[in-house]
This record gives sequence, C-alpha cells and structure tokens, in this order.
Amino acid sequence: MNKSNKRVFSADEVKSLALELAKKGFTDGLDASPEESLLEYGILRRPEDGKAVNAMRYGKSYILYCQFLTLEDVKDGLEGMDDESRNGFYDFIDRKVETKDLNNEYLSDIIHSLNMWDGCFIIETMATGDSMEYIESFVNK
Repeated sequence: MNKSNKRVFSADEVKSLALELAKKGFTDGLDASPEESLLEYGILRRPEDGKAVNAMRYGKSYILYCQFLTLEDVKDGLEGMDDESRNGFYDFIDRKVETKDLNNEYLSDIIHSLNMWDGCFIIETMATGDSMEYIESFVNK
C-alpha cells in the first residue's frame, strides 16, 4: 500500500487499496469485485476480526475511514430501531432481516444498507478521513 498522510483519494487509489485489502481477507461477502465493493458499496470488511475499511464519495474523490463492525454491532443497529424505522428500513431494502439469521461472513451488504438508511455506522473520522498510513497500520495490526 502507498503510505501517505493525504486524506482524499482518487478512484484509482481506492481500487488499488481494494485489491490489497482482498489479499488480506477483506470482502463484501457477495459476488462483487473488491474494487466495486469499496467504490460503489463503500465497504470492505474482514469477518474474522470485524475490521472494516469504508469509502465515502467526496466529489470526484473518496474519503476512507476504518472501524470495527461486529455481528453484535449490526444486530444492535437493527434492534435499536423503533418499529416504524425498522419497517421503513425493511421497505427500503425490500426484505425483512431477522437478526438471528445474520451471518458474520455476509454483513457488508446490511452495513451498507444501514448506512444508506440512517448513517448508523458512519463515524466522526469519516469527516476528515484516515490517512493511507493509518489504514495500513489498522489493517496489519
């Protein structure tokens, strides 16, 4: 990975990062390519430890940020909604999600949907983003 203190990245840089992350076990748990997952769905996650690298579009560039997202975090995100919000979310994704049926290997899709619905897992560092140096450190710890 390219070490840099820069906090806004081009699509080509994000694609390159996505390929490196895939080699380290980061996935979307779906059939999309790593590049598509990070650019379009905004997340690659390593199920074994819950580490996630997220990408948010910023004009023609991207801001990247890291966080831990566990199965319990996703369950809490869903169970923490009131009935009206949860039903609205189910309508938004066109399916009902039972927390007991969630699989740790396939959480990126639901995380992305929750972020699109209410920003459930968008965190403070998203505003400034993480440097490539920090991302590399986070991924390799």
